[in-house]
Amino acid sequence: VTLESLDNIGIAFISITAMSMVNSITYSTQRRDKLISMRQGFYYGANIFTLCFFLFIFTVLSSYDGLT
Repeated sequence: VTLESLDNIGIAFISITAMSMVNSITYSTQRRDKLISMRQGFYYGANIFTLCFFLFIFTVLSSYDGLT
């Protein structure tokens, strides 16, 4: 259940970052720049979170005696 909910969070972050139509959402340059910055921030945040999470999972699993 926990992995499924984390997967949903990851998909939500990635779908926010995949907004290729940010340029057509608004005509304001300042607002467009803010949306692009938010998109990039969510993209990097989602990637860093995913990498750290699975680093933790693989570290825990590799320290388990049954998997050596």
